[in-house]
Amino acid sequence: MASSEELEIDMSNGRNDFKTAYAALFSRTGSNSAGLSDNADAVILILALLSELLFLQHSYRIASSQPASTGSNESNTMHSYPVALTPVSATREYSDHEYSILQALRRWRNLSAATASNETTALSTYLELRISYPFIDELPHSCGYGPSCDTVFSAGALAAKVDDRSVRLAWLILDHVDVQKRERQCTEAVWLPSILFHSALVVWKSQTDVESGPPGSLKTLELFAKELDALPWPCCSAMARCLRNLMVHTAIA
Repeated sequence: MASSEELEIDMSNGRNDFKTAYAALFSRTGSNSAGLSDNADAVILILALLSELLFLQHSYRIASSQPASTGSNESNTMHSYPVALTPVSATREYSDHEYSILQALRRWRNLSAATASNETTALSTYLELRISYPFIDELPHSCGYGPSCDTVFSAGALAAKVDDRSVRLAWLILDHVDVQKRERQCTEAVWLPSILFHSALVVWKSQTDVESGPPGSLKTLELFAKELDALPWPCCSAMARCLRNLMVHTAIA
C-alpha cells in the first residue's frame, strides 16, 4: 500500500498537489487557509487521513498484541499537547501520532466546511469515532457478522466499554447519511455501508454495557438497518439482516 508521501494526485483547485495539501493538514502554520474548492479534494484528503489512522491502529496492535487504547476523550484532555519528557514507548508513539491526526482532522474541517458533502462529513465523523473507540474492528466479529449471525450474542463480553462521546458520534454519522431522504441515489460514497454498520454496532455495544447504566432499546438498530436497506451495494442487505438479528438474539448481561 502506498504511503501519502508516494501518492501523486492532482487536486481540482489547481493550486496545490496532493502532497502539499496533505502536508498542510499537519502544519501548524495554517497554510492553504483559502480552503478546499471541491468536495472531491475533501474526499481525497479525508481518505488519506483515515488510511493513516488505520495503519497506525493496525501497527499498534502488531507491536503490543492489543487494540490501541487511548481514544478521543484522552486525545482531548491528556493529549492537549505532546509531552516531550515522557519515555519513548509504543504507547507514547501511538498517542502522539493519534494527536497529530486529530489536529489534522480539525484543520481539514476548517478547510472543507463549505465544500464537503454530507457523505464526506459522515466519513470524517467516522474517523473521529475510530479514535474515540479504537476497538471498533472487534465488533463485527463479536456480533457474528456473516454465516453465524443467527446465534445469541453478548456485546458485554468485550472488555472495552463504549463511552457517551462514541455513542454521540455514531448517531451523528446516521444523521449525516440519512439516505432515505435523498432524491438521488448515492453511488460514489462507497464507504457508507461500513461506517453505518460500525456506527450501529457501537450503539449496540453501548446498550448492552451493564456499567453504562440502563440499556437502551435495541429497536433503535432498525434506524441503521433502514438506511442500509436504502443503499445500492450487495453487502448492505447482509449488514441490515445482521442488525435485525441482533435486535432479537442479543443477550444483555
